[in-house]
Amino acid sequence: MIPQALVLSHTEQLERLADAVSEALPNAVVAGDPRFDRTMASTGLRVRYRAAMGIAEHERLVVVSSTWSSRSLFGSWPDLFRQLLAELPVARHRVAGVLHPHIWYGHSRLQVRLWLADCQRGGLLRVPPAEGWSAALIASDLVVGDHGAVTCYGAAIDKPVPLASFPAEDVAAGSCVEVLGVIMRSGS
Repeated sequence: MIPQALVLSHTEQLERLADAVSEALPNAVVAGDPRFDRTMASTGLRVRYRAAMGIAEHERLVVVSSTWSSRSLFGSWPDLFRQLLAELPVARHRVAGVLHPHIWYGHSRLQVRLWLADCQRGGLLRVPPAEGWSAALIASDLVVGDHGAVTCYGAAIDKPVPLASFPAEDVAAGSCVEVLGVIMRSGS
């Protein structure tokens, strides 16, 4: 069954739709990315978001973003939060974790809270799975990420973004995330 309307955020998605279900093309429209638009419109609220997160003016906020799967950042390097909390100077750094909703719902909220309990006691700011990640990106000074969309949003709002995991085989060809990977690998 083909829906009567498909709203896409980027033109590259039309190409993927054409390859996968060409008969759906007449029902598709590229309308842009309202989440990106909201994020860009909110960048002027950085000071307010940092205050709401309890980030002092002298502190640097490191946001760690992970999509889901065993090859994601959290799936392949689950101790990264612990390492950052142990190695970054506490008086000058805060660490926030943004985990894809599939991690929360696939393993359960209780399990994720148990996995991160010692990190939270050590100062980890746990961003809720559905909302808050955009504000955390805006408040951040650095985004450590993988091949997930949140990492790409961080780069799109000009945050420094080192990739801690990037399984290219998991990334859609022609997508914004693929472009980010190419840029990062080339050192541009």
